[in-house]
Amino acid sequence: MNRNIIFTKKDTAELVERPMPEAGPGQVRVRLVRSTLSTGTERANVTGSRVVSIWDPPDAPVAWPRQSGYSSSGIVDAVGAGV
Repeated sequence: MNRNIIFTKKDTAELVERPMPEAGPGQVRVRLVRSTLSTGTERANVTGSRVVSIWDPPDAPVAWPRQSGYSSSGIVDAVGAGV
């Protein structure tokens, strides 16, 4: 199982277990070994503050649920076709 911390609404974080995804064509699956927490980003996630991202338009609304984790390292444990 894959465990994720999900911010489901303001001031609420839940540990959610999901099935491990398969590696699709052109993809690899990475088993997480280490991850960091960024107090600024995680605080913004739990309080509902807007997390500024280069991918979001400047007027993008705060949306729920939000998933934690963006700075991780691991080991490739599955390889999809064509990789």
